[in-house]
Amino acid sequence: MAETEEKSSRRDLDLPEVAEGKASDEVARVYGRIKETLHANIVSFVWRVFATKPKFLEAVWDRLEPCVDQGFMEAADGIRAQAIERVREVQIIPDHRSLLGKDLHEALQELRVFLEVNPRLLILTSAMRMTWRGAEVGGHRQTVPAEGGIPGWHPEISVHDRSFGKLKQVYSDIEETLDIPKPNTDYLALGKWPDYLERAWNDLKPFVGSSGWRAIEKSVDWNAKLAAIALPEPVRISPAEAGELGLEPEEVDEVGSWIGAFDSLLPGLIVNTSWLWLGMNGGVAAIETEGHPAFEEAAG
Repeated sequence: MAETEEKSSRRDLDLPEVAEGKASDEVARVYGRIKETLHANIVSFVWRVFATKPKFLEAVWDRLEPCVDQGFMEAADGIRAQAIERVREVQIIPDHRSLLGKDLHEALQELRVFLEVNPRLLILTSAMRMTWRGAEVGGHRQTVPAEGGIPGWHPEISVHDRSFGKLKQVYSDIEETLDIPKPNTDYLALGKWPDYLERAWNDLKPFVGSSGWRAIEKSVDWNAKLAAIALPEPVRISPAEAGELGLEPEEVDEVGSWIGAFDSLLPGLIVNTSWLWLGMNGGVAAIETEGHPAFEEAAG
């Protein structure tokens, strides 16, 4: 881990952000491009943090946008599907449907948005992190054009204010357990259903950091790195190009720490949202292995 890239704890980071509703015209235009290209009706946390440096956000997206082609989308979908199946193999997951009642469909649709967009983000943060460290990324294959646009089924996603109410302690526990300065948008969105999130998090927490969890997190991360290397266009986002990226010299270390933090937290987020997805879809019963350990147990 590069000393200038990350602090010892992600919780130490200051992550200011620009909410979509408060974005300047300049930032809003880039937000619109990101949503259309990544097929998501939400501006993820990483872009909202980058938007505090508008020229940097635009310069980064100018370099990343040409990399998002059909191959990119297929790779991201593969990471999503693999994470869900790996979690299904290793975990007994309670059925959380009754906690959501008549809002189950709405909650499933919102969680599905995050399940789809997070692997796409991870491939891009992987590309940024590797090229920031001096690696050559992308430019090794032909671009396969992909259609853009936000799917019609994507809901408008609102988030729960974490500053008060019964979830204040839950969000604090999420921050401490996951070593993050703020809960990801995924958890804030699910906070609209406090009883559900409180119970689901308490059920999920013992899995986080276990040998099975870490094995799946590692697999997700490796597959994203491989997909990043195979992007169709070269990615050049590095400290040496700070001026072209709209950064002042004194901002370089801060931005490096942002890139490292998001890239390191996304694999675990993908594992956790896969677990929550399975719980919303009826849970997972114990797998009969006839005395043989599950894959991650055997590997651990």
